[in-house]
Amino acid sequence: MIVLILSLKVAPADRKDVANIFDTIAGSTSVKPGCKRVKLYSDIDNDDELLLIEEWHSRAELERHIVSDDFRKIMAMMDMAIEPPEISFNTVSSIMGFEFVEKTRENL
Repeated sequence: MIVLILSLKVAPADRKDVANIFDTIAGSTSVKPGCKRVKLYSDIDNDDELLLIEEWHSRAELERHIVSDDFRKIMAMMDMAIEPPEISFNTVSSIMGFEFVEKTRENL
């Protein structure tokens, strides 16, 4: 799995426009082959700071997304940032759930 994380800070006047751009891509991105999740979050202490997270099953599926019109709209969101946005693509080799917490707490 690959997790795309985009962190950007936008001016208060542009926040609604960024949210609208996200709304136009969220539905079509979420149903693309290989997309597990696409979410936009705002910082609870500073709603000018936004975090876009996308989870993809494979690199090939993510690459198809990156050359899509939807990703072009994500780049438009980045252009609206008042500070340089940060983007990362994180390869996840394993995922643990609540069983990890239970097992770890058993060993206390």
